Amino acid sequence: MNEEIYYIQERIEALREYLNELQLRKLEYEMTKRNLKQLKEGDEILVPLGSGIFFNAKVGRIEKVFVNIGADVVMEKEVEETIKIIDEQIKKIDKAIDETMEELNYWYGMLEEYAKASKK
Repeated sequence: MNEEIYYIQERIEALREYLNELQLRKLEYEMTKRNLKQLKEGDEILVPLGSGIFFNAKVGRIEKVFVNIGADVVMEKEVEETIKIIDEQIKKIDKAIDETMEELNYWYGMLEEYAKASKK
């Protein structure tokens, strides 16, 4: 029984870590969306160059932005289209959060059952 409890605890910890990653990713998307909506031509921003190096820049035209669509492929998209892409990503993350919570609840239930059985 101890092996089963250990396995359940390990599974719960892994799911909690994954849930935390999902929540951080969602927060990042929400911040990006907010920043896109608030950005104005002429705003000064820090632009990452790489390896923790940044430079100051002024925002030029903001009708379009460059979006990484996967496999290091970048495409130019209109801001509104980019916001829709972000919204879709947030929906996918919300679904993954819900599924992870369901699985967590299952394992918490299993842990509780083993705890009750061990007290008998």
